[in-house]
Amino acid sequence: MTDLMFWARVQHILAETLAALPADDRAERIRWCRENDAHGVRAFPEADGIRFEWGGRVLAVVDRGVFAEDAYLRPLELDMVRDVPDDPRELAGE
Repeated sequence: MTDLMFWARVQHILAETLAALPADDRAERIRWCRENDAHGVRAFPEADGIRFEWGGRVLAVVDRGVFAEDAYLRPLELDMVRDVPDDPRELAGE
């Protein structure tokens, strides 16, 4: 994959992910960025792919295969996954 294709894919993923965020989530992240003077999305390469963070939290985790040479021929499938708390009892509202 060329650099141009790679960055176009990243841009598309981030645009789709940001557009899918609920308004309250987006507002919280913007507030966090302003309060911490930490603007922009940060990328962290990992063994399996790339983790993107924005607003003090994970925005997207993208599998390395998404950047394969022929990946642009396949449509992206994005799934929203809510934050998982450290204590599973928080999921039940306990």
